[in-house]
Parts: sequence; C-alpha cells; structure tokens
Amino acid sequence: MSSLLYTFRVRKLSTFKSDGTWHHYPQRTDLSVHFFKLRMDSVITVSAMWKGTTLERVVLEPTVNVVSVIAKYPSIGYKQSDPYGKLLKRFQISFNDQDEYEKCYKCMQESLKLQLVPGELEKKSDEGTWYDSMSQMLSQASQSIEASQIVPDTQVPEPFEQFASQAQAISVQPPLSQLPEAKTIVPSFIPSYMPIYYPPPPQQNIDLAGFFHKSSDQLPKASTIPELDLRSMIIKNLQDEDFRELVFKIDKLIGTDNL
Repeated sequence: MSSLLYTFRVRKLSTFKSDGTWHHYPQRTDLSVHFFKLRMDSVITVSAMWKGTTLERVVLEPTVNVVSVIAKYPSIGYKQSDPYGKLLKRFQISFNDQDEYEKCYKCMQESLKLQLVPGELEKKSDEGTWYDSMSQMLSQASQSIEASQIVPDTQVPEPFEQFASQAQAISVQPPLSQLPEAKTIVPSFIPSYMPIYYPPPPQQNIDLAGFFHKSSDQLPKASTIPELDLRSMIIKNLQDEDFRELVFKIDKLIGTDNL
C-alpha cells in the first residue's frame, strides 16, 4: 500500500498539557514536522523531530474524532477531540518564513484533506496572549464542526413526534390510592440470556419386578417402552436386592449362551 510523507521546516513547537498549560520547546534549527498518511487510510501521523530525535508524535483520526485546524501566519494550530467534546490533543507549530507556511497550508487542504479555519487575530508581543487567542479560536472551530453534525429538530419525522406526544400523555399516572390492586404479570417472552428448562416426559409405571414373571404374550412390545423410562426404572429398581440378583442371573445366562 502506497503512502504519503510531507516534511516542513519549522522554528517552534508548542503542546497543550493536561494541566491546562502550554509547553514550548526551545526554538532551534533543524526542527522539522512530518505528516505521514497511507493513501487508502484517513489516519494522519504527525511527528515533530530534531536531528533524528522525535519530540512529539500525534495521531489524527478525522473520521473518528473531531479535528480542528486553524491557520494564521506564522503558526498553524491543531486540536483533536472525541465525538463527545473531550479534548484529546492540542499542539501548534510556527514557521520561519511564509513560503514554508503556505506549503504546509496547501498540503493540509489539498493532500491531507483537513478542514482549515483561517485565523483573524493579530500577532501579539506577549506569547501568552497569542496562545490564549489561538486556543480560543480552536475551541470555537471545533464547536462549529460538532454543531454541523447535529440533526436539527425540524428534520425529525412526524411519526416520531406523534409517538412522543402520545408517550407524554400516557405518562400521566393517577394517585397511588386510585390504582387497582397489583396483579402478577407473566411475561409473554423469555429473554435470550435466560436458560430454558423443559419438563421431563411423564414416566410410565413399569413394574420391572413382575415384568419377568409374565408370559411372553403378556409382555409389552419393546418398541412401546421409551428408553428414557426404561433406564430410569432400571436405576430405581436396582435398589431392590431381588432385582439386582435377577439382572445378574440374566447377564450370566446371556454370557453363557454366547460361548
């Protein structure tokens, strides 16, 4: 599977930490950012490196999470949140010159297919104000993307509105003193997670003790005696000493005839 790799020279990298503060890596030369993506996949791996050492690695998943990108020279900010609005990752890169910035901007739009929001703030001398403004714009951008995924109430089908109004009318309950006496309700279905027990078939009363004393014309046909009933009756009558003696003799006679 073919892949895409884009590399850009940057002068600064800043990441947002879980404690709500920004961490700014020192400005240094040979600092670069790499965007790696498989052609048939939407996942984008972003790696910030300095002389072969990986400083930060972020995985962006635009089809699973909400990815917001806001650009204002000389910086591009990235924010990734889950579908419920929980912040997963936020970072920002700054460029040395406008040519490299525009190359990265074009790559985000055309190659990586990320939705960019142009920035409208002026660069401040105070770094804290700059990053706070960028953070606020990223939050607004992510909220606008999330809002675009919400289905308006006007698109709800009419049958559902009728069902909701009926359910609201039914939910009005009379006082407990006016309720009829509660009755035991047997459910008309059995949940799939509950085991089903079937009652055993009715057992026939077979007198095995007197079974062998009958003449051959009085004996029931073997096909009419269920095997389960015959087995249970044999186990039950094995408690009788006379019956055990009878079975022992039959077994001995059969064994003698087979010799």
